[in-house]
Amino acid sequence: MRPGGRGLQEGRGKTGGTTDKSATTTGAATDKITKENADKVKVDMSEDEVKAILGPPTETPKELSLPPAPVGKQYNWKSGDKSIVVHFQDGKVVPNPLTGKAAVTQGF
Repeated sequence: MRPGGRGLQEGRGKTGGTTDKSATTTGAATDKITKENADKVKVDMSEDEVKAILGPPTETPKELSLPPAPVGKQYNWKSGDKSIVVHFQDGKVVPNPLTGKAAVTQGF
């Protein structure tokens, strides 16, 4: 680092562009993205309960349609090639419509 320069900059994405700080992860947050923590997520948990286990989502929540209910949210937690996806409706975890699980994992 050159004199007067700054170290790692918060809010930088992998490609060097700026990102929304709410969607940026830190080492502490990504340490929670484990298969063991994903297994702790259960249907009917609140958003706050899930965030207490997994930390804040690493991506901005997406609104989606969940049959038979019309609207829900999808939260994503990612660290490298590992990811956890949880669907919420009315502030509670609902089963993933494709797997029936509370939390869907990839890359573990």
